[in-house]
Amino acid sequence: MKRTLLTLLVVAGLVLLSRYTYLLPFHIAAVFATVFMVVVADVHAGLWVIGKIKLLPKWRMEKLHQIVSLGLLAIVVTGVLMFWPVQGFLLYESSFQVKVLFVLALIVNSLVIARHMGVASAREFAELSLRERWPLLFSGAVSTLSWVGAFIAAQFLPL
Repeated sequence: MKRTLLTLLVVAGLVLLSRYTYLLPFHIAAVFATVFMVVVADVHAGLWVIGKIKLLPKWRMEKLHQIVSLGLLAIVVTGVLMFWPVQGFLLYESSFQVKVLFVLALIVNSLVIARHMGVASAREFAELSLRERWPLLFSGAVSTLSWVGAFIAAQFLPL
């Protein structure tokens, strides 16, 4: 309940600040803060994959996933609010289309991660079969490619 209320307050605040000049710093801050938390989660996952950490604490990974999901929500909300006044222009920009595809991949991937993240707190990576490892490694690659791709595509936006 508290999280929902906080989310609604953040969204309402962002709507009130719906000018591009005010939203862009929030958007950029959300991107960097979220990427930082993704790196923290990926370092944990990497240590699990190479066997330095046998099992990942479930509560920690769930909390990191919640923070990243909230950050992704903030990125999407600020992005939509900045997009709305210039949608007629941006919809025809290939760099924008590419960025949106990468962000959609991040959203879908977050659902995949939510479904599979319990594995790391229940079993060691070395115990997993190739079939069990593949979705985890593929999801990590999609995440990395999508974050980097969205960032690069944003550099080519003609705004």
